[in-house]
Amino acid sequence: MFSSRFHWDSRPNRLTELLAEKRRDGTPILDLTESNPTHAGLSYPAEMLRALADERALRYDPIPAGSSEARAAVSRTHAIYSVYVAAPTRGAA
Repeated sequence: MFSSRFHWDSRPNRLTELLAEKRRDGTPILDLTESNPTHAGLSYPAEMLRALADERALRYDPIPAGSSEARAAVSRTHAIYSVYVAAPTRGAA
């Protein structure tokens, strides 16, 4: 709840009302403001879904510079175009 010192108009704006109307009517909507892909109504390719069956996909261990496997893949891909970058060493950030 906001402070009583704020006097915001909490009524839905015209865009919000139009969106609600379109959803009620069943109009297909591509909401470019949706930031959660699991709520965006996307269909995922079978190969992506198969990859999620790998137990490693169930872990989230953020590494700011990216996983060594991903960085090595980027290095290999760049080498195809003669753009050489150092492949990461194990555990390097």
